[in-house]
Amino acid sequence: MQKINPLNTLLNFRNMHWFLPMLLVMFYVPQSIVGVLYFHNFNGDTGWLFIQMLLLSLSVYMATVLLLRRIEFRAQLDKYSFVVNSQFLIWVIVVPYLLMYLYVVWTARSVPLWEALRGACSSDLALYREELFRTRIGLGSLLNYANSIFTVLLMPYAMLVLYLSRHQYRHWILGVFVFSLLISLEKSLILRAALPILILVVNGYSNKLGFSIGKILTSIVVTILVVASITKGVVSNAGCAPEVGVVLEATDDGVKAESKVEVKVEANPYMQKYFPLGYSNPLTFLANRVVWIPYITAIDTLNYSRDLLNGELLMGRSSAIISYLTGQQRFYLEREVFRYEWSQNSTGTGSANAVYISDAFVNFGWLGIVLGSMLLAFITQMFIATNNMAAKSIYYTYALLLSTGSIFGVLFSGGLLLAVLIAMFVKLEHGSEGFKHIESKLR
Repeated sequence: MQKINPLNTLLNFRNMHWFLPMLLVMFYVPQSIVGVLYFHNFNGDTGWLFIQMLLLSLSVYMATVLLLRRIEFRAQLDKYSFVVNSQFLIWVIVVPYLLMYLYVVWTARSVPLWEALRGACSSDLALYREELFRTRIGLGSLLNYANSIFTVLLMPYAMLVLYLSRHQYRHWILGVFVFSLLISLEKSLILRAALPILILVVNGYSNKLGFSIGKILTSIVVTILVVASITKGVVSNAGCAPEVGVVLEATDDGVKAESKVEVKVEANPYMQKYFPLGYSNPLTFLANRVVWIPYITAIDTLNYSRDLLNGELLMGRSSAIISYLTGQQRFYLEREVFRYEWSQNSTGTGSANAVYISDAFVNFGWLGIVLGSMLLAFITQMFIATNNMAAKSIYYTYALLLSTGSIFGVLFSGGLLLAVLIAMFVKLEHGSEGFKHIESKLR
């Protein structure tokens, strides 16, 4: 009897429609149970409300997926598809990306990775990360959006196509891409390069499946732990003060007043709401970020809407694109929720990204959850229908982003809309050895 590989079953292209629901169950179902039982003093009835929202979203998503599976999209898409070769992608994606990053590093006041290796304190590193992209103004602010689309979609797509075509420079380009992701010292960014490759390997790219998966997973874990250690001050100099929260609040006359409050998580009952597993070392810090922070941020987004917006719907104002198209003043929901939780950081760009369910509810209420879940089911079906295996592999990154972010942000700023168009209308080169190998396993 053939052994069933759980990872292969979970990440196989044939089961793609289960991946987003699996993430939602993993990140939010156990946490919701713990939240309503042990954190009712902080969450109130919001915990029960979120459970209802989660169940509604999962039900609508799966029902829509089942209905759309009866429609034959692939035959229709093939009529309008065209081929883009790997050499073209190097010139239109890889080279512009490298030039952009050279410009960013050259113009940045401080580069987080360099400063960390020189012994910078963790509080300073957080500031340097914000200044790398988010605090730029004027035309420079476009770099933040360009970086998101490049790192989530375009560079991973080019990288996968190069591997499928067995391009001679594929390993070099992967190395440069990974290095560029580490410059900002944001732990999760490594997944933008590693997860699509892992998906491709699981779906038949490598003959040495177990060995290849082991290498990729080990690389992900080691990289995240090393970056977490650096950002927590493992290599910082001895002169660093104890970790503090820096709060800058705008006064009536526009002058900002600064205050610093030392953070002692284990001794502070309120902080245990955000770090119930501890905060003292990289492992417990990382565990909280992965297991608990997505849930509690979703709850705080609902609490913010209840307490400070009095339940008034934003009607799309949290999205830059929708607010512009509808003539509304943009409302920076992620930043306001961050201020609600911690007070804002010194750059004013601290963001608390919540799962698409909470974001849709705060903007459009229950109808937002229904329509948003239907839209995501349709998008998933487009990736299922495409023969473009590079696009299929990148879908999993977007599912992960949606499990901790808004539909609007991922759709526009994250490039999901562009990814759907690529999946629908762009074909891969069929002459490559890697393509034929993986295609034969999918038949």
